[in-house]
Amino acid sequence: MSTLALAVLLIATAFVMVPPLAGATIQTGPDERGIYIYYESLDNQAIYVGDKNINFYIRMVNSDDDQYTDDDPIRNCNLSIDQAVRDADGTTVESPIALWETREVNANATLYDGGYTYTFSGFQFDVKADAKPMYYNLTVRMSYYTSDGQRASFYGYIHFDISPRASLEDIYNLYPGDKKKGITVNVDVYSTLKDARLYLTAPSGFSWFGSSSQTISAFRSGSSYYDWYVPFTISVDDGLRPNVDGYIGTYRLEYENTYGLNIAEKGEVAFHVNALPMLSATMEIDEFVQGTTATTLIINIKNTGNVDLYESEVWINSVSTAFIFTASDHYEGSSTVSYSRVDIGDLRISESTTAEFSVVVDTFIPEGKHKILMDFSGYFYDPVYEIYRNVYTWWTSGTQGYYPVVNIDSSNVYLNPDYSTVEGMYGNLQVIDESAEVRVHSSTVLDLGGQLYDNWLYLYVENYGNIDYDNVVLKMETNTDESPFLNPIDSDSPHSEDIMISGSLWADRTVSQVAHLSIKPGTEPGVYLVPVTMTGINSDTGRVFSTDLEARITLRGLGPRLKITDVSPSEVKPGDDFTLKLTVTNVGDDTAWGTVLSVPPKVTEKEGVSSGVEDAVSTPEPESLPIYLGAIAPGEERVIEIPMKCSASTEGGQVYPFYFTINCTDSYGFHPEDDTLNYAVA
Repeated sequence: MSTLALAVLLIATAFVMVPPLAGATIQTGPDERGIYIYYESLDNQAIYVGDKNINFYIRMVNSDDDQYTDDDPIRNCNLSIDQAVRDADGTTVESPIALWETREVNANATLYDGGYTYTFSGFQFDVKADAKPMYYNLTVRMSYYTSDGQRASFYGYIHFDISPRASLEDIYNLYPGDKKKGITVNVDVYSTLKDARLYLTAPSGFSWFGSSSQTISAFRSGSSYYDWYVPFTISVDDGLRPNVDGYIGTYRLEYENTYGLNIAEKGEVAFHVNALPMLSATMEIDEFVQGTTATTLIINIKNTGNVDLYESEVWINSVSTAFIFTASDHYEGSSTVSYSRVDIGDLRISESTTAEFSVVVDTFIPEGKHKILMDFSGYFYDPVYEIYRNVYTWWTSGTQGYYPVVNIDSSNVYLNPDYSTVEGMYGNLQVIDESAEVRVHSSTVLDLGGQLYDNWLYLYVENYGNIDYDNVVLKMETNTDESPFLNPIDSDSPHSEDIMISGSLWADRTVSQVAHLSIKPGTEPGVYLVPVTMTGINSDTGRVFSTDLEARITLRGLGPRLKITDVSPSEVKPGDDFTLKLTVTNVGDDTAWGTVLSVPPKVTEKEGVSSGVEDAVSTPEPESLPIYLGAIAPGEERVIEIPMKCSASTEGGQVYPFYFTINCTDSYGFHPEDDTLNYAVA
């Protein structure tokens, strides 16, 4: 603390003047009689809010540096302290003193001229529990009698300082957009605190993580005179700018002092926000059709940081995408044109400009959203440190993908999205695939006997891509050379009625839908690729689209039909060994491919009733005998001979049904139902 010299003024008996205060430190000389306060012990004491029994003394001096003779000596000197208290500027303020134990010392002392002193001791007071920590001045009055018997008084000031028992250090290293930022609030403790509780109120633009209140608290139990380090988690608004004084918050510190008093001290604490240069980027044209090989990206750039930028350049970061590349630098006349780095000059806070990049696009670029990462460089003026600083940005990877890093004078600020709302400089580019990855196919049976009118054609619509479609409507071409169909409502119409898919056509799903169509007369069976127009909404982009597809429609006739058209012998006798000769004929209108005839090993029943004979009629094989007949065209036949035996114990005159199973595949990959050929052994 600074030592306070006390001004003294000789006071006439009829007129009293108190010398003016001149700031926290009062430095004036003796009064006209040479009387002044030589020393006071109050100014050298550490006094805290709520302290008790503050003792001090005042030493007065009578110097001989004056023109008066009535001050040698002065007698009956008594000293008192005025109740009024002033601040450093001389303004009367609320007294911090709770109780004066002694504010008058009636010593009736004699004070000789020539530099003699007298010490008035025993002054004592208590400090209020809610006293404001600051500088205070007390008015001192010494009454006395001159050597010629006149009554006179001296007025002066003594100074003391009430200190807080603790104070908060300013909070540093905050950036715009901080979220869940861990900070440590340092509470400097100067005297013992018991059961301390801190209430910290953040200024506007700051918020405590996990709390809806601007005020947060912490508690430390027990008594301690050590500093207190309090952890908190804070968030900072994007738009806060750096300033020298910081953003002022307040605190309230409650505790019990060493005298058992409950104290509540208040104060201010500054939240300091650092400079954070940053630009944002948006695409003027933010989409193009898949298959585009080159384009010009016009990018709108805005200064979204909290400082002005000078001599800035921007460029597309190489990790943006594996499908977009900036064009090579080249000469235009004598000047070099660069698409890798574009000069945007000076950019004030919130100002915007544009930059153009000529890019080459990979034809296989996937559809969907592509994040184009961008960087910038330049320099800025830091108002806190009052210097110009260099800056450039780059990107690094984290748990949520790439995020920006701001390098300021070789020191990195990581804007991890887990802890910052500042997203960095990037634009989104939407690649549109206007050809939907959808297949339409169907199979129906054509009645060769006549036209199918208003046929229910079951269509299978398969979305084999990764995009969902809404409000899908199909229209199939009709009444053309490419289509075997007619619109049953209007046979002259070039397309079918709307075929609407209810709900969404989800990615990797197949739905079934009915189309009402007639088949043109004379249509042959076969596979037709029928043009189909598909419209709907791309659920990823929200765009309405229309695309042309081909529906693979299989029209089938009766298909292959295999029958046993001849058999010999017509009957056998018990005990005979014989060769069964069968003629199998395709009486259908399609080739039977991969035909297989299965012969059972034996017959044990006669017309559904057990004969009691285990093998009434049998083949030499213990298991079912498959016979491969191959492809049988319509009208073709195959002759099969099978060695067989009729058991001697077989009852004659009876019918023993012998069941042959035959299967095949038609020309379109379909399997007709297995057929059963019956042969009766009598």
